[in-house]
Amino acid sequence: MRRHFDRELMLYRNTSGSFDLVEAFKCELQPLDDANTQDVEGAIGREWLAFADYADVRENDRAEIDGVTYRVVGVERLTWRGTDRHCEIRLRQNL
Repeated sequence: MRRHFDRELMLYRNTSGSFDLVEAFKCELQPLDDANTQDVEGAIGREWLAFADYADVRENDRAEIDGVTYRVVGVERLTWRGTDRHCEIRLRQNL
């Protein structure tokens, strides 16, 4: 899986009213589906899924990949075969 981590994800977190860089790591980015979605607030966006090693990612963090900004809307941490730990990070790109 890690051989597909070909993009750099810059992770920002809101601390004291501004978004500060928390960390940067490699990931794989895939579109979740071909359709746009609308959230409860009415914002229209596109959903993406990023795969990465374990990282300190939280909902409402901001992620920047290839100059495009996304909002973290979900994180799932998984362990495969007891030792291979990774994150699946659900991202929203507002349009």
